[in-house]
Amino acid sequence: MTLNRAVSELPPIFPASQQVQEKEVAVQPQAVSAPSQEHFCSIDVAPVAPRVGRRASMEVVSLIVIVIVAAVLRINHLSDVSLWYDEACSWRISQYPWAGMWTAIAHDAHPPLYYLILRAWSAFWGNEPATLRALSIVFGLATVCATWSLVRSLPVKKQTPQFLEGTPLLAALLIAINPLQIEMSQEARPYTLGTFLAVLAAFFLIRTTKPKFSLLPWIGFGVCAAGLSMTHYYGIWTVVALFLFATGIVISGRNDLKHRRMVFSGYALSLLLVFLCWVPWWSTFLFQHSRAVEQLWMEPLTVEMFLETSFKAVAGGKHSALWNPLVGFAGLVWISIGLLMLKSRRDADRLLGLCLLGPIVAAVLYSVCIRNILGVRYFIFAQTFLLVSVASLIGRIKPSLLKNLCLFGVIGWSLFWTYQLRQQREFSSRFPGAIQTAVTINADVGADQPCIASSPFIFTLLTPYIDKDVSFVVRYGKDFDHDLLSGPSIRRGDFENVDSILRLQQQSRIWTIGAIGLFGHHSQVQVPDSYKFISEKRFAERYGYRIDYVLREYKLRKGEHE
Repeated sequence: MTLNRAVSELPPIFPASQQVQEKEVAVQPQAVSAPSQEHFCSIDVAPVAPRVGRRASMEVVSLIVIVIVAAVLRINHLSDVSLWYDEACSWRISQYPWAGMWTAIAHDAHPPLYYLILRAWSAFWGNEPATLRALSIVFGLATVCATWSLVRSLPVKKQTPQFLEGTPLLAALLIAINPLQIEMSQEARPYTLGTFLAVLAAFFLIRTTKPKFSLLPWIGFGVCAAGLSMTHYYGIWTVVALFLFATGIVISGRNDLKHRRMVFSGYALSLLLVFLCWVPWWSTFLFQHSRAVEQLWMEPLTVEMFLETSFKAVAGGKHSALWNPLVGFAGLVWISIGLLMLKSRRDADRLLGLCLLGPIVAAVLYSVCIRNILGVRYFIFAQTFLLVSVASLIGRIKPSLLKNLCLFGVIGWSLFWTYQLRQQREFSSRFPGAIQTAVTINADVGADQPCIASSPFIFTLLTPYIDKDVSFVVRYGKDFDHDLLSGPSIRRGDFENVDSILRLQQQSRIWTIGAIGLFGHHSQVQVPDSYKFISEKRFAERYGYRIDYVLREYKLRKGEHE
């Protein structure tokens, strides 16, 4: 007997005039008792599936909107702001032939993965500076999506189902609008590749905690951890934090001996993948590390320096202004959130706590014991997990008013500093000194007229914008094989003939390019008296450095050539 038939045979309870109006009320008591289990499922479950489907669809649409917002924020002045030195090094290294590229990477201070990917990217899309920056944007957007996937995969207690309703999207949004994340996405540097690999490694590691064992998450974790360690040496601290959590998985596993053996095999395999990447690179790493300790100098670490670095990492990035009343508060909040996550009984919280606090503690210890390596951009790997932790904590707040206050406060903080970053980039775009200098050189300098840069630093900054038919060389007198700041970005052919050019005086016209304000000094090329000064042009650069490029033209005096 169907439900409709059962209802139709019931005696009238209400007058006929009320039966139509109260139809639902009259049917409900019978709907519970009359139908069979098959009918109950058809009534109760069917409406739920569309709601779940609609919710999932809306979440995907929301994520797409967040990714679009992230892309818009990251393409701001992508091509009309000059490359700064580290970006120019990335461009230069990626343009070498393969053999020369490996030599240049070895003379750099970073591992090779980003440069290899950048080389492949530029081979396919071209080597324009904006194109190289676009690769970082791609990984920045990938980090947004990976963050959403990570938070959705976190185990959630049945008592807090509201956690899943918006927390993954909030975490993705915080990554999308965070100024430091935006700034690093606008640079041709390895930081967003590192954040993507770090979040992806955490995603795979969370999946290894599922009751049913699978080897694939361990393989994914090992590949991402190895890739992160080969992307940036600061990422090693995050890899160590991830493996500390993985060690806890192995130690505190189920009592089932077979399952524990399988978990250990996955753990060992992930370690092996990292080890295999480092075996051929170990000697190069030692060479790079010894040179960095000897040649890269920073002021000794102080508490004030740590607090300022922490503040900039959670505020507007490396160029953000300092709010003195909040400088100490920002570092305290960072540490407090890390400790709160570590003290949680949830394994996922402990993973986030390790990844947001462990790298900072390791970097501070290294800076105290060996040399100072604290930098705002280096904090980005830990800062990514800080943002995820903030979203996770907000998602657990039950009082709606308090939750909304925290939500708008965190988003408002990020948007304020994002606006400041946008204003800074707008200002820098009005003074693209390197671009303007190179445009002038390409237009005015003849093919047979050498243009001599006063230092490898200036040479590296201008090279990405100089045409290939320009004879652009650099004055250089240091030990090429051991000089860290020069080796990666120049080749012997860039400087070996400069002395003969000036000494033999065979060119009727030469050009020099120097800079005023470079590290507080005036850098220029000393030209023999046989050359007469003709003209000078200056170009202001305000991105990364506050310098003025000085382009000078000289002409050989009459009679000197004979």
